[in-house]
Amino acid sequence: MLEEDKPYYSGVKQVRWLASRYRAVVAVEKHLRITVGHLENAAASGEATAKGLLNKLKNQKFVHFLYFMLDLMKLMSTLSQRLQADSLLVTDVSHDIDETVLKLLALKSTSGEAESRFVQNFDKDSNLLTHGNGTILLNSGSTRPVRGAHDQPADDISALKMNIIDKAVEYIEKRFEAFDKPPLTHFKAFDCRQWPSERSALAVYGDEAISCISEHYSDLLTDQEKSDGTLKGEWCALKSRLREPATQMRTSQDVLKSYSAILRVAPDNLANISTLVKIMMTISSSTAIVERGFSALNRIKTPQRATMSQECLQNLLMVSLNTAEVGEFDADTRIVHNWMSSGKGTKHVHGHKLPEKK
Repeated sequence: MLEEDKPYYSGVKQVRWLASRYRAVVAVEKHLRITVGHLENAAASGEATAKGLLNKLKNQKFVHFLYFMLDLMKLMSTLSQRLQADSLLVTDVSHDIDETVLKLLALKSTSGEAESRFVQNFDKDSNLLTHGNGTILLNSGSTRPVRGAHDQPADDISALKMNIIDKAVEYIEKRFEAFDKPPLTHFKAFDCRQWPSERSALAVYGDEAISCISEHYSDLLTDQEKSDGTLKGEWCALKSRLREPATQMRTSQDVLKSYSAILRVAPDNLANISTLVKIMMTISSSTAIVERGFSALNRIKTPQRATMSQECLQNLLMVSLNTAEVGEFDADTRIVHNWMSSGKGTKHVHGHKLPEKK
C-alpha cells in the first residue's frame, strides 16, 4: 500500500460536463482500493465520516453499480464529445444518437466491458474483489429502492440498471428530438454518401427536401435564392458535381471537405444553393463552440489584465478561436510570406535586399 500513489479527487462534486463526470467515476474506480485502505485507517481512529463513506464504498451492490456506470457513462461521454466537434455535420447527428441508443439498450442484456471485469474479478463466496495488485473485502447489503421498478425487489441491481438505461435513452431522445423532425431531417439530402447511384433516381432525389428547407429559411434568403426553379436547377448541378466524388466518401469529414471546397471556389452555377449549404454547415448540435469562447475569454482577460481595452480583447479572442494550435502554426507561411508579398516596394531581411520576382 505504501508503494501506491495517493489519490487526489479534485472537485468530484463540482464537475459540470458529462465528460468530466465520466472522468470522476473513472478516478473513483481506479483508486478504489487505495481509498478504501485510507478510510479503513481513518475509521479505526474513530472518525465517523470515514466509517460512513467506507460502508458505502465497500457495499457489493454499490461497487457493482459503479462498474455498470463506467460502461453507461462511457457511451454517453463519447456521444457528448462527438456532438461537440466543430466538424460535425447536422446530417450525422441522428446517426450518432441512434448508435448510442442501440448500445445503451444492449447493456440491458449484455454486460459492458467494465461490468464484465467486475463479474470476473469478484468472488461471491468470499466477497473478495481483485483490484489492481490487491483485493477488497466487500460487504453484502441492500441498496435503495429503485424508482419506477415497483415489481422488482429493492436490492435487485438488475432493476436499477434497467431503470437507469431507460431514463438515459428517454433523456437523449427528448434532448435531440428536433433532429428527427423537419426542417433538420431534410438536410440529410445533402449527405452525398446516401445518394442513389442510378442517374434517374439521383435526378429527383432530395427535390422535396430542398423546397422545404428554402421555405423554412425564407427570411434568410433573397427572392432569387427562394426561386424554386433556380434552386432545383442548381441542386441538380450540385449533385452532378459531387456524384463522382460521392462514391469515394466514407466519413463525415469527406463530406465536409467536399462542401468546403465548393464554398471556397464559389462557382456561379451554384450561387443560390450554396446559401443552403452554408446553413447546413452552420447548424450546431450543441453550444460547445459558444462555451469555448467564454473559456477563452476567461483565459485571456484575467484579474491581472483588467484594464485591457475592448479592441485588444476582441483581437486576442479572434486569434485564440480561429488560428491553428501552436504546434501546427507555420510562421513562415502565415506571417513572413504575407509580409514579404504585401505592400509596395521591396523588403529587407538582415540588411539584405530580397531579389525581385521575375
